[in-house]
Amino acid sequence: MTRFWGDNEEAQALAKKTIETHLQSITNKQERINIQDLMKLLWNDFHLFDHYLRLVLRLEELENEGKISIDSNKNLKPLKMTVLEATGLKEIEVWDFYKKKEQVEETKKVMDRYRKINHLE
Repeated sequence: MTRFWGDNEEAQALAKKTIETHLQSITNKQERINIQDLMKLLWNDFHLFDHYLRLVLRLEELENEGKISIDSNKNLKPLKMTVLEATGLKEIEVWDFYKKKEQVEETKKVMDRYRKINHLE
């Protein structure tokens, strides 16, 4: 399966993240979309079958991760979660939670690099 997503881990992660980003932008515009309509939006007829397989596999992974739900009619929609903020309870999409978490991790890495470079602290 590694050749299917890419030759190395970085390529595999990028391919999966690209599909997830497209799905997130589409579901932000439409709360619910059928998988067949999704395929029409993402790729034209001349694309190879592996694009379809990639999407289906990624959808299964995202459903298992709790980021989307797929009903019996093959409609998918992003899942939401309730978080406690300073202003009270707020409902956000699970994708947004993970995106904020990634941003925090990236900021930590940048701060660590800066701390190593700036030895005066």
